[in-house]
Amino acid sequence: WLFASFLATEKPFHIPVVVNIGFCGASSENAVGQLVMAGKVTDMDSGRDFYPDIRRDDSLPLVVLHCSSRRVTIGQDLAAQPGEPVWCDMESAGFMEAAGHFVTADRILILKIISDLLEPGRLDKNRLQQAIIDQMPALTQILKVAAERNVNDRAPVLPAELDDAIAHLIQKHRFTAAMGRQLQQAVRRSYVSGRDPLPVLRLAMNETIRQKTEGKRLFASILQKLTS
Repeated sequence: WLFASFLATEKPFHIPVVVNIGFCGASSENAVGQLVMAGKVTDMDSGRDFYPDIRRDDSLPLVVLHCSSRRVTIGQDLAAQPGEPVWCDMESAGFMEAAGHFVTADRILILKIISDLLEPGRLDKNRLQQAIIDQMPALTQILKVAAERNVNDRAPVLPAELDDAIAHLIQKHRFTAAMGRQLQQAVRRSYVSGRDPLPVLRLAMNETIRQKTEGKRLFASILQKLTS
């Protein structure tokens, strides 16, 4: 909702960095209050894995985050290998799935402060607040670096002809902001892989859309052609 509401007014292909900052529980090998970064997120309900395509920050431990819709307590081993350290939260998989509709994985960061050693009943609001305060300098620095990288990465890698074709296609067929971002990502991947996406875009420009359902079908067809 935030992306659709606010980013539609941004420059067409300005792609921000999306960050989830929160708490996670962890097994006893870890330290309460420690800041970690997720390099992989596993949805415990569906088994689906997500991979934030991060640029490694060696100052932070890189962890596998297990996202559970149920309370996880000490003694429950969710790791792939028994006895390995475990990190658990409740929103990272949903965050990855939602953010993935708008940005590529290299624009997503998931940062967690360890709140407890899988003993949820011992959580204290004041202690959690202090943990955030203690980690604020580190979080601020990480976000500053991510923002600087975003600015440096913003230089266009697509020929102007492709950028113009994408913009005209979005405008003519009234694709949503989310659809526009997906289209740009698909065109970029096609171009980087050595193919020429321009004929696909030009063919779609000649289509006439009279109903919303026709627009959705056309959009799906464009993505299929760009990725096949």
